[in-house]
Amino acid sequence: MAAKLYPELPYYTNVDAVEPRVIYNDLVRYAGEMKSLLEQRDLELNASPSFRIYTVVTVTDIGSPSAGDVAFSLGESTFKGYDGTNWQDFH
Repeated sequence: MAAKLYPELPYYTNVDAVEPRVIYNDLVRYAGEMKSLLEQRDLELNASPSFRIYTVVTVTDIGSPSAGDVAFSLGESTFKGYDGTNWQDFH
């Protein structure tokens, strides 16, 4: 079984039998766990670079570029940017 990414809310089979304070406490706990997980994810995303800059002989040396990546091609002595489909020369 795969690990769960987010916490789950408890399921109450008979809500009428559960004290409102118990439900409230469960919701507060759930919201706190979600907030913590989302803040952790945001910190990880904010800490990662938005693009990579490569120095290569040719851009074909880069196996799996992402849109926004930049490379300096030593073979062509030019900077290039990857648009998600093709490498484009900077002019």
